[in-house]
Amino acid sequence: MKNKIAFFIGLTCILTLAISARYFGLWQDQVQTKNTPLELSWELLAPFDKTNKKTLKSLKVFNKKLVKVPGFIVPLNNNEKVIAGFLLTPNSQAFIHSPPPSANLSIYVQLKKGVDFTTLSNPSWVIGQFFIQSSRHRLGESQFKIIAEQVLPYKQP
Repeated sequence: MKNKIAFFIGLTCILTLAISARYFGLWQDQVQTKNTPLELSWELLAPFDKTNKKTLKSLKVFNKKLVKVPGFIVPLNNNEKVIAGFLLTPNSQAFIHSPPPSANLSIYVQLKKGVDFTTLSNPSWVIGQFFIQSSRHRLGESQFKIIAEQVLPYKQP
C-alpha cells in the first residue's frame, strides 16, 4: 500500500512540474521545432517591468524565437494603402483614447514586405521573430517587436 501511495505522490509531483513548466514557458524552448511558432500570450507580456527594464524569465525564452501572437492591428499611418508596419494590441479599443496603453501592451510589427492594409483582418495572428526591444511611434510606445513573416485572420485554436 505504501508503494502505491508513494507512486501516486511521485506521479502527481511530476505532472505538476510538467504543467507548471509548460504554463510558464520553460518547457516550450525545448519542444519547438524549427518551423513551428511558439504561441505567445498577452498574459506573459503584461507583467513586464518597463521602469526597471526587467523581463520575466518566462518571457526571455521567447526572445529571438519564432512566435505566434493574436491581436488587433493598429496602423501607424491611416492614409497609406500599403503598410510596412503596425502596432499589435490585445484589444480593439487600445489606441482610441488618451493616454495610450502601456508599452508592454503593444508590439511593433515590422513586415518583411509591405502589405495591402485592406487585406488584413482584425483580429489577426502575427507569426514572426520576437524581440524584447522598445520603440517609439506617433501613437505611443511599444516594448516588443516582431519581424513578421505572416499575418493571418484569427481563428480560435
